[in-house]
Amino acid sequence: MNMCLINMCYIHYYYSTEKGADDEQAFDKRIAGLYRELFDDKLVESHKKTYEQFFEVKTTPKRGRKVTYKEDAIKEARKYLGYFALITNEKMDAFTALHLYRMKDVVEKAFGNIKERLNIRRLLVSSEKGLDGKIFMEFVALILVS
Repeated sequence: MNMCLINMCYIHYYYSTEKGADDEQAFDKRIAGLYRELFDDKLVESHKKTYEQFFEVKTTPKRGRKVTYKEDAIKEARKYLGYFALITNEKMDAFTALHLYRMKDVVEKAFGNIKERLNIRRLLVSSEKGLDGKIFMEFVALILVS
């Protein structure tokens, strides 16, 4: 007998002014870099769709290459900068979901930091006892961090 379980998922949308500012700065740098590539005729094949999306290029024998921005496309792309979504499979309010996500992020960063400090990127040990000791040290360190 085949059973199909359908799980509910909950999507929480957020806007962050800090993320918006960072996204906007990165977007502006990206557009400026793409413009330079087009203007200098140093095209990157993987950027072809993005060139078409955000720029219009005209080449004439007399005036040479002219690159102009597609203002509407750029404005449309900017509209979503700073937004992000969290998806959960448990029902909770938006603030709880964001708090849990941020706490998880803190623990994951701490885990990576401790792995680096304790040299646990690769568990090179000579015995199973040594492996157990390293894992236990990491476990205790993560408890202290969290």
